[in-house]
Amino acid sequence: MASFSTLPTELVVLIGGLLEDRKDINALTRATRRFYGLFNDSLYQDYVQHHGNSGLIWAAEHGQQRTMQLFSENGADLNIKTGRDETLFILAAKYGHAGLLRWLLLQDGVDPTAEDKDGRTAFSHACRIGHIEVVSFLLTLDGIEPNPPEKYETPFRLAAECGHAAIVRLLLATGRINLEDEDKHTWSAMFRATVKNHPAVLQVLADHGANLDYAGDRGITLLHYAAINSSTEVMRFLLSQGVNPDPISIDNPSTPFTRSVTSHSLNAIKILLATGKVNYDFPSGFTRSTPLSDAAAAGYLDIVQELLNRGGVNLNSKDIHRHTPLFRAAGAGHAQVVELLLAQKGILADGPDFKGQTPLMAAIRGRHTDVVNIFLQREDVDWNSPDRNGETPLLVAASVNKEAIVEALLVKGARIDCCDQYGRTPFAWARWWENDEMMRILGDYARLQRYKRPMSVRDRVLLMEGRRISPMVAVTEEFKDRVRTQ
Repeated sequence: MASFSTLPTELVVLIGGLLEDRKDINALTRATRRFYGLFNDSLYQDYVQHHGNSGLIWAAEHGQQRTMQLFSENGADLNIKTGRDETLFILAAKYGHAGLLRWLLLQDGVDPTAEDKDGRTAFSHACRIGHIEVVSFLLTLDGIEPNPPEKYETPFRLAAECGHAAIVRLLLATGRINLEDEDKHTWSAMFRATVKNHPAVLQVLADHGANLDYAGDRGITLLHYAAINSSTEVMRFLLSQGVNPDPISIDNPSTPFTRSVTSHSLNAIKILLATGKVNYDFPSGFTRSTPLSDAAAAGYLDIVQELLNRGGVNLNSKDIHRHTPLFRAAGAGHAQVVELLLAQKGILADGPDFKGQTPLMAAIRGRHTDVVNIFLQREDVDWNSPDRNGETPLLVAASVNKEAIVEALLVKGARIDCCDQYGRTPFAWARWWENDEMMRILGDYARLQRYKRPMSVRDRVLLMEGRRISPMVAVTEEFKDRVRTQ
């Protein structure tokens, strides 16, 4: 019997024409060199008829010029677009195939300035991704503008943001680039390179006359943005170029140092402190809080330690609410920071805010038992100091239903005969919470302190009528005078 490969060409073509599955045609095409020559065009024609443009798109993405040429010879349209309106020319540029771009330009109807759905051209994509060979080739074409006003970004800003220093230099060499050109958010190429931590791009921009001390409309400088994004390499570069290490922004006052603290960037803080020209007690933001205060409130133990090691930091600085670093750390429940601050000489453990509340009261109100225990170990805390509403630490503990803290404060000597401006006592809060354990604790210490609770209206009526009242209601005139005074 004759082999299939030895059959006459006419018969082989007739048999091949009966195949309907593209996989069968592909297998036949790859069987021998002879079959490849006979059926390869049929394979491409079948693909174009039944599978749309996926083959062309694949060829453009992978730089397969021969494949694309075969598709074209077998009826494929080279001006097709993807779902994002990307042409084959854009795809070839996007994937860095300069040779394929040259071939496409020789075909009819190919537009090198076509835009995709986002308004980006082949040139924009090449600049963004960093294909310098493609960028160099496209710059030689007529109609390619190195810095066009596109829908979203210009090629120059995209190259700077993505850190392609060589492309930035190439674009600047055209002489048609505005260094300080900004987008709608007032971000220039310098700001983008700073935020993305690209010192090499900044070096190229500086070599072409860029002002590295430039500040935006809110007074925020490149060094501010480097601090916000913890771009330490850029910070080192900017400082080596002699920029001001301690500029102040305008509407929401801040410095690069305060921004480094809120960004929790210890390395950036060390870089700025090394200049010796930083005010590390600068009151920033609308609350006018210092870096130590912000670090303590956020629980950044490493930054608090670094600032304390420097010496000269104001331990008791107060923000607009008169909150100290210790107050904010205690209120947020950062026990390690509280312990570290209390170990410093000169710290005010009982410094009140504008409401008269102390750090201990802030810790109690936040139900931070571990922080409260740290204060209980000290002797420079007033356990009975009232705030502007008459609340003492014991009253606050009772109001948040923490009987363990109530008992600990009573052990330290907190007075049980206290009430706030509304007449609420620890007993009243215990009844409110229906906390029998707290009632028992308060009752035990009431007897030890010879406490006599105030007379209720009901008891007064009973007393006036000569009827018997509870023995716990024997209120002394001294106690009634004290209540009236409060």
